[in-house]
Amino acid sequence: MATSTPMTESVGPPVPPSGEAPLSSDTRGDNPSFRKWLEGFFILDLRSLALFRMALAVILLVDLSIRYTDLEAHYSDAGIAPRVTSNVWSTGSIHCLSDLPAFQTILFLCHGLFAVALLVGFYTRLATFACCYLLLSLHLRNPLILQGGDSFFRLLLFWGMLLPLVARYSLDSLRISHPLPNKVCSVASAALILQICFVYWFSAALKTDPCWRSEGTAVYYALNLDQLVTPAGKVLLNYPDLMRFLTFATLALEILGPALLFFPRWREQVRLGVVVSFLAFHLVGLNLCLRLGPFPYVCAAAWVALLPKLFWDRIGGARSPAGAPRELEYRSFGLNLLAAFFLIYVFLWNLRTVDSERFGRLLPPEWNRVGFVFGVDQYWTMFAPRPSTDDGWYIAAGTLQNGKEVDLLRGGTPASWDKPELVSRLYRNERWRKFMMNLCRPGQGDNRVNLVNYLWLDWNRSHPPDQQLTRLELVYMHEETLPNYRTAEPRKLLLCWRGLTVSNKE
Repeated sequence: MATSTPMTESVGPPVPPSGEAPLSSDTRGDNPSFRKWLEGFFILDLRSLALFRMALAVILLVDLSIRYTDLEAHYSDAGIAPRVTSNVWSTGSIHCLSDLPAFQTILFLCHGLFAVALLVGFYTRLATFACCYLLLSLHLRNPLILQGGDSFFRLLLFWGMLLPLVARYSLDSLRISHPLPNKVCSVASAALILQICFVYWFSAALKTDPCWRSEGTAVYYALNLDQLVTPAGKVLLNYPDLMRFLTFATLALEILGPALLFFPRWREQVRLGVVVSFLAFHLVGLNLCLRLGPFPYVCAAAWVALLPKLFWDRIGGARSPAGAPRELEYRSFGLNLLAAFFLIYVFLWNLRTVDSERFGRLLPPEWNRVGFVFGVDQYWTMFAPRPSTDDGWYIAAGTLQNGKEVDLLRGGTPASWDKPELVSRLYRNERWRKFMMNLCRPGQGDNRVNLVNYLWLDWNRSHPPDQQLTRLELVYMHEETLPNYRTAEPRKLLLCWRGLTVSNKE
């Protein structure tokens, strides 16, 4: 992934000691009405961008700490994604260069240090680029454990490279001698706002099933996904009328919420209302009812970047210093051109996901590599076109030398075929949940074998001879969600087993 080219100014302050590109304060223009229009729709507050920067850094640090607990399982050839069967050699990921724990630990440590630098705003643009590149490399190493929040997170870091995240509440800003305003307007600021809109608009466009558009049962089906639902979500299942209302309200929020960012009157008040609504939707609504890993927090971080000046005025945030220009504007032709190119690219990419036959000509497949190399590929299928009706839970039933039968996915407790009280609690973290939810689908034969081999080796090396495995079966208890609170009887599916040999039940 490449960062932006250094900006050049015809006039303006010298480059700060941090190595950040100069920030132009020139606000001259020949079309004041057009500039006023831009100010209303594509202005970002630098204090909000600083909070956005810190939120991304904190999420990244938490994500890395969780991933590190599964270093061998997820990032080594002895784990669930060995490089040979995962076909990751050609991705360009530096995490693929070696599966030695020491090598992966060094990469994680470097990634964490850059995240800390991003948090405090030290060599901010370099730190943003490094965090973005290393995150893309990490994602490419094991795509089996990724979810929509990871794609969104990667995109936010990408656009962050083109924005002045350094300007407020950073160590770098202490070394900028000239006064800076609290607002910025550039192609990149417009791109970040529109990227956030794309997530919701195209997600809504992909929700084509009647359960979203007419029946109002999408929330019912989503809350019946035992691998996702929380205790609070189970309680909500007792209120059919409320779930129907929430289904239509969710679709309306995805369509109308981002559109209100461009409402021509009471701009700051409306924008603040939209931001608060989406923060509540993700952090309270979704987060309380479903286990979605980093997704709600990444979305919340994105909306934090859009907090308007009104918010900071209400909480007593620092005002622009005396003598500061009205707004900050990037005058670099190269930077704006780069942002414009990728903005058009991701729009066409999203358009193609809605109807590939109709819009595929606008972005031919030959251009896909640009999206993959820079990490801007995206597909917003959150419960689209409808929530899945296929659900279930796993048992890794191992038979030991002493004759006991244990479940390796539950720490070696006696194997039981009964449905757990809360299936979503069975997974150590979101990474394991995402991997296991995909494992029951067709075409996952190699991944099933890899999991069984990993569980077999991991168990045997930590247990005495009389507790060594003689047979291991990976079983999926498939349960289909039916309309009107009906559930089909669970079916026992043997996906893969290992004894003296390995058998894949694809």
